[in-house]
Amino acid sequence: MIGLVGLTAALTVTATFVVPAQARGERVTHRRKNAQVTKAAATSAAPNPLATPEITRYLAGQPGTIAAGLYDIDNGETYVYHPTDAETTASVIKVDILATMLYQSQRSGQSLTGADQQLATLMIENSDDNAAQELWDQVGANVGVGAFDQVAGLTHTTLNTQGLWGLSTTTVLDQIKVLRQVVQSQSLLTAASRQYELGLMENVEADQRWGVAFGLPAGVTIAIKDGWDPLDDGTIWQVNTEGWVDGDGRDYVLVILTEGESTEYVGIQTVDHLSDLIWAELAPPPP
Repeated sequence: MIGLVGLTAALTVTATFVVPAQARGERVTHRRKNAQVTKAAATSAAPNPLATPEITRYLAGQPGTIAAGLYDIDNGETYVYHPTDAETTASVIKVDILATMLYQSQRSGQSLTGADQQLATLMIENSDDNAAQELWDQVGANVGVGAFDQVAGLTHTTLNTQGLWGLSTTTVLDQIKVLRQVVQSQSLLTAASRQYELGLMENVEADQRWGVAFGLPAGVTIAIKDGWDPLDDGTIWQVNTEGWVDGDGRDYVLVILTEGESTEYVGIQTVDHLSDLIWAELAPPPP
């Protein structure tokens, strides 16, 4: 999975789902994972935007492991590169933590307190780890988040049982499921809950608006959460980005997980460039 594993996995188009996750500074000994994937037949005649010659060449030339998942809301299709690769969540799990809290709030009939909202804002907009830790514990840690994930249909996310939530592992397909709960009306979350979480994701601080948000024009709605974590005592990095983009003729959910980057900066460059290529590929046809 890491080291300099070649990107030999097949590009996959999967059927869409009806239903619809940074550690606290701790480092982890790197674990090699199986990067093998299976092939699936295309579900429609729509071209796979992750399989264009330019994107294929770019992915093949990158070190480490990249997994990417795209749900195109306009055509209802999901496209995946390295669909079975489970990678460290880092801070993207904070989307899952907040969705869990909102879901629990709905079920209990109790609104979020002012303290809850302050912690949620710090966790999403500033990626504050202390705030995330408080909310992780408050919702029941891996048990509480796991219960929400199960109802949301996640099948390949393993939540850390030691309280190191950012060292949980997930796949791009599972992260797409989480994001669809936050973005789409057919969801476990009410319209008010979705609007609340998206509002925070649309207002992340400026120095964290990379990856999915990279280079997008004014007027486009961008709801994002990025994550980064040093692995193997900082010798390699996990750098992730995920979010929703709506505008300029496009409407999609995108998840990119990268493991094995030499530095955080290199990882950000990787997800920036891939996100930019995907944005360009999804341009609407000329009238």
